[in-house]
Amino acid sequence: MRAVLAKNLLRLLSLLPLRATHVLGAVLGHIFWWLPTRLRQVTATNVRRCFPELNASAQTALIRASLKETGVSPATVT
Repeated sequence: MRAVLAKNLLRLLSLLPLRATHVLGAVLGHIFWWLPTRLRQVTATNVRRCFPELNASAQTALIRASLKETGVSPATVT
C-alpha cells in the first residue's frame, strides 16, 4: 500500500515544473527544521562534529540550509 502511494505521489510530482518541485522541497526542508525529527538530529550532530570551529549561530544556519537542500533533493521523496 505504501509503495503504491509513493509511486503515485512521484508520478504526480513528475508532472510539476522543476521550479514548483524546488519550492515544495524547500517547504519540506522547513518542516524538517521545525519538527523534532531524527533527520534534524542527525544533521545537527554531523554539522557540530564536522564544523566545531563555527559558532552556534553559524552552525544553526548551516543545519537549516542543509535540511532545506535535503528537502529539495529528489531522494527525500522516495
